[in-house]
Amino acid sequence: MSHLLLAACAILSLVPAGLRAHWGEGTRNSVFWALALVAVAGPASYLAAGLSGPAGVWHAGPAGSLWVTVTWAAILYLFLSLVSAGAHRLAALVYPYLAVLALLALLTEFLPSSAPEARPVGAVLGDPWLLFHVVVSVVTYGLLTLAAVSALAVIIQERSLKSRKKSKISDILPAARTAETLQIGLLAAAGVVLLLGLATGMAVEFRSSGQLLVLDHKTLLVLLSFLAIAILLAIHWQSGMRGRQAARWILVAYLLLSLAFPGVKFISYVLLGR
Repeated sequence: MSHLLLAACAILSLVPAGLRAHWGEGTRNSVFWALALVAVAGPASYLAAGLSGPAGVWHAGPAGSLWVTVTWAAILYLFLSLVSAGAHRLAALVYPYLAVLALLALLTEFLPSSAPEARPVGAVLGDPWLLFHVVVSVVTYGLLTLAAVSALAVIIQERSLKSRKKSKISDILPAARTAETLQIGLLAAAGVVLLLGLATGMAVEFRSSGQLLVLDHKTLLVLLSFLAIAILLAIHWQSGMRGRQAARWILVAYLLLSLAFPGVKFISYVLLGR
């Protein structure tokens, strides 16, 4: 019961920031920062409680991956809002999406599945290479999550401009040009960190098996995601491709990386029961 209550509090902590974005003023004032901190504290507290449990293990299943994604995306969005003008206006999309992911994480825990792989937290923390690889991986997925949200904002704004009809959501979100700048910047950052993640993953794999690369489903999807990111950035810098065309590429890359991380684990633990 306490586990369920803590999870519910973590989900609800994301709601006020999303509601303010839809019905409050769209400025970076003290209320915005306070609610953004609450949105970080809720999932982070739930994650910390799981890591510091009596068993001292981390269950590397789909629910755990989703909670890590929600926590890091909330942290990265807080930092993005601090350093980038206009990014705070994405809150109307970011927090509802993170709340949905958190709810899916909670529901996934109740699905019949095999027991997820349990890793002792001390073992992960005591292995610098593995710890660095894990951090790089979750930061990559967090950055690409925010890039995908920015891409969605671009699509909404361009549709509004094309139809010449203003909507409430288009008034709330950043201008199309600002959203485009955010999606390309976040995509470039995700690409760099993903490349670092591939390198550290190869190092971890070489230490454990003596092979640099094992082409399983997860690795293949990660490579395809990196390829999609690299192609989009190359086309953008070569020809200036932007707007909805670039947004679609970003959503494809996000889909591939989603299949690689929580997707593969969901299929393995829940559907196949491995």
